[in-house]
Amino acid sequence: MSDRGGNIVDLTGYTRSISELLALFHVARLLITNDGGPGQFAALTPIWTLMLFGPETPALYAPLTPRCHSFYSQWPCSPCLTAYNHRTSYCDGDNQCLKVIAPGAVLAKARECLAAA
Repeated sequence: MSDRGGNIVDLTGYTRSISELLALFHVARLLITNDGGPGQFAALTPIWTLMLFGPETPALYAPLTPRCHSFYSQWPCSPCLTAYNHRTSYCDGDNQCLKVIAPGAVLAKARECLAAA
């Protein structure tokens, strides 16, 4: 799926291996993702990465690269998925901490990263 201008391509589910994912990250300019594996692998490539953190914290899990920016709402209950609480959360998986990350802030940072590229 792409936008009308052809600049955005959603390849969710289309990569079959880590090597395909890394090759894609070498030709793409920006990745917007959650705090999972693809964002971590992106740190091995020159792609700009915007990672959304909620139940986990970027203090422990954000990639150590200047080309990655973390969004984190810093709710007092986050990080909520820890061994100390048996990986249960106050919101029971509804991830309110992710829902308060403003799309406008993510878009502004995306534009900033793309302008710097």
